[in-house]
Amino acid sequence: MIARDRVDLSIVICAHEAAGRIEWALRALARQEVPEGISWEVIVVDNASRDGTGRVARAMGEKLGLNLRVVWEERAGLIHARRCGVRAARGEFTSYVDD
Repeated sequence: MIARDRVDLSIVICAHEAAGRIEWALRALARQEVPEGISWEVIVVDNASRDGTGRVARAMGEKLGLNLRVVWEERAGLIHARRCGVRAARGEFTSYVDD
């Protein structure tokens, strides 16, 4: 997946202390079959994690070739993470996926 100016879909993963499970979620996203011409991005919201969630997500995103960004939300809680994710999203549509 190649980053472009236009993004059709932003997939937001809100992750708290998810270093041990974020790889599974990103591998599942990387296996998606996306129709030609549809651009998408993955945003991992590192929600006040202390376990290296953001670092693991960046490394996996690079390894898998995902158009991935990690953003930090210092306030723990799903509502804060979702708001952070939607602010970071560039897509016309946004979808939330559990980690």
